[in-house]
Amino acid sequence: MRKWWKKTQAEPETETDPWDGDPVSDAPQFRGDYEGEGVWYECGNCDAIHELDEAPSYRGLIEDLCKSVSASTQAAYDQFGIGSGEGRWDVIPDEGLFKFTNADGRMCIAPYGVVSSWNDQTHSWLWAWAMPEGWISPTALTVCQALKARADGEGDWDPVQYGTLFVNEHEAWHLTNLAAWVNDMPMVYRAKVNEMNWHYFAIGKLTWAN
Repeated sequence: MRKWWKKTQAEPETETDPWDGDPVSDAPQFRGDYEGEGVWYECGNCDAIHELDEAPSYRGLIEDLCKSVSASTQAAYDQFGIGSGEGRWDVIPDEGLFKFTNADGRMCIAPYGVVSSWNDQTHSWLWAWAMPEGWISPTALTVCQALKARADGEGDWDPVQYGTLFVNEHEAWHLTNLAAWVNDMPMVYRAKVNEMNWHYFAIGKLTWAN
């Protein structure tokens, strides 16, 4: 079971998400025919949402790479003590670095990229490459741009071709794993950036900073 490290202190002053999405309620607020399963996309022609019929080759790739990325993520968490449930995270956008500070004060750093913003109420997924200019730093955007360029060449990576998707948490990790795999980044991570939105990250090789 993958252990997700939770930030326990104040939100960082950088890389916050202005995309507030829909108002929070006790129940999910799904759109159209989406009921919390599958990968759906927002159609630019009719403004409706439709379910994607993913190519078997794409689903097979996802299944294979998720095993690899999940294993390398857990190994990094174990090595650097990230799965303890204590500590904090920060980003240093100008340097393109993601920083973890453990409960004992030890810090580790790694290059990172923002993959998406995901709303846990509506299941709206906004790829970083589709975010308005200025939402995230140019350095943090390169990972998702590389994913989009790769998808353009593959031809059957349909979920990457639409800026806005509707996916559950399980599918969100699949998409994040794909971004990490394309960029040869061994670790994935997510952090809550406001009341309803999470940022998903691809993280490079961690090294101790102190």
